[in-house]
Amino acid sequence: MHSLAIQLKLQGHEITGSDDIIYDPARSHLRKHGLLPENEGWFSEKVDAEVDLVVVGKHAHEDNPELKKANDLGLKVQSFPEFVYERSLDKKRIVVAGSHGKTTTTGMLMEVLKNENREFDYLVGAPLEGFERSFKLTASAPYILIEGDEYPTASFDPRPKFVHYRPHYTIITGIAWDHMNAFPSLDIYHSLFDDYLKNLMSGTHVIYNEKDEVLSKLVHRYDHYVAHPYNSLDYEVKQGKYFLKGNKKEWPLQVIGKHNIENMAAVIELSKLLDIKGDTAFQALTHFSGAARRLETVFEKGGKTGIVDFAHAPSKVKASIRAVKEAYPNRRLIAVIELHTYSSLNKDFLKNYRDTLDHADEVFVFYSPETLRIKRLPELSNEIISQEMGRSDMKIHTDAAQLFKALQALDYTNSSLLMMSSGAFGKSDVRKIINELLE
Repeated sequence: MHSLAIQLKLQGHEITGSDDIIYDPARSHLRKHGLLPENEGWFSEKVDAEVDLVVVGKHAHEDNPELKKANDLGLKVQSFPEFVYERSLDKKRIVVAGSHGKTTTTGMLMEVLKNENREFDYLVGAPLEGFERSFKLTASAPYILIEGDEYPTASFDPRPKFVHYRPHYTIITGIAWDHMNAFPSLDIYHSLFDDYLKNLMSGTHVIYNEKDEVLSKLVHRYDHYVAHPYNSLDYEVKQGKYFLKGNKKEWPLQVIGKHNIENMAAVIELSKLLDIKGDTAFQALTHFSGAARRLETVFEKGGKTGIVDFAHAPSKVKASIRAVKEAYPNRRLIAVIELHTYSSLNKDFLKNYRDTLDHADEVFVFYSPETLRIKRLPELSNEIISQEMGRSDMKIHTDAAQLFKALQALDYTNSSLLMMSSGAFGKSDVRKIINELLE
């Protein structure tokens, strides 16, 4: 939402906005562009009949005083995805969907189009090197790349956000259940993607991961679109570095992990449909350095590697751990995971993490009792966590200072340290801590 506000101001619109809590980097970005509200909170007097349009984010509740005032005044109100769709009607829309890999795959596509000197707009979920903002929307670009997630659109529209975008091309990376608070059952979660496929425009190109059995079954239910399966690409790992094999050449990569090779396979498949030559796409992928906090290497020296990762859902945790172990098979892998989301803190969901930690030599788990209270979840015990997650040897901490004290006591000789969270380990500077631990 803050990136949209900045983009629209740069285009000459008069923009105002509100939020109850504003964190960095949004706070700094808004202040830089003169958009930071004087006070946090909701103030109905801010909304008057002179407002042309109100764009509502998904966290604003139906009883929000500013939203209620807008409705009382009969103002035009749109959700974020509705706004993006309306402003991209004249563009070729490319949507990347799936439970995992959306940000990375969208970023890879951005790198390919940038390398081709094609003009394009984009909406992506994390900062990317070489792109000033995570959102760009212009009048002239013929393409728009959209990271399309399955979260509810807004308080007044429970549909997934990705159904609004009506793509001409879509990549679906796979389906793995998460977000129990929004999607209480596996069947409900699967139905989101079924509806997405069912409601695609006739002739849409669907690039899908054929290794995902659930996804493959859903894709073959309908025939009004053109389906393009992808699997993986040949690659080799040499001393922690990945090399893609394609067009009779080896292409050195800056990212690691078999799952990222699969993401690249999807990008190569779509590149063909956009008439981008193979060598051009492969060359662009060698420039891709990854998205922020997606297997981001923050320390590499003296046989020690430190990586920070956004992984929180079971499928992401498993892929990230396997990636680091594959890159450094002869090093001890120390995996640290924060249980931060509603699902990961739910006793009934924890069993989905079984087998995901198998390739880690040591496992540390952190969660904050305060986060449990905020999400109104019952207390967890160490016994329940280790039993449900299937690792009796894991060390569990509820105090960030104690966790880092335990990590300081370790010998990191010939080791990889992987810290995974969609939070921040108790508002810690994780990159700084990794460097202090390994230096």
